[in-house]
Amino acid sequence: MTGASLSKGKNMIILIISIIAIAVGISILVWINDDSMLGILLIVFGVFTAITVGALLIFIPIGIKGEIRGYYALEATIENAREIETIENAALQLKIIEMNQWVAYSQYKRERFPSFYPADIEDLVPLK
Repeated sequence: MTGASLSKGKNMIILIISIIAIAVGISILVWINDDSMLGILLIVFGVFTAITVGALLIFIPIGIKGEIRGYYALEATIENAREIETIENAALQLKIIEMNQWVAYSQYKRERFPSFYPADIEDLVPLK
């Protein structure tokens, strides 16, 4: 296992323990207060939160993998299109600027949140 997969597994364990702790806390709160409406609201909120967190854990890495593929596609386009018209060149330059901004932002986010961003981002270099 690589360091990134160990980190991801560790974060998943922390997330699962947190969800269990929230469920236990809600159960204790409902049991102490004996208020069924509060319990129902807290349970609905807990289920909604768990679904949202689960969806984020699935969709964030999928979107980032798509962006990485877009980077490589743009890199191939740049290599194939060195002698194009000025207008097309300007459009390509704009796309290069946008992609370089995304690369810089994603590498920063990778440093801050390594579990949510794949290690492939570290290999990307600004396009020229």
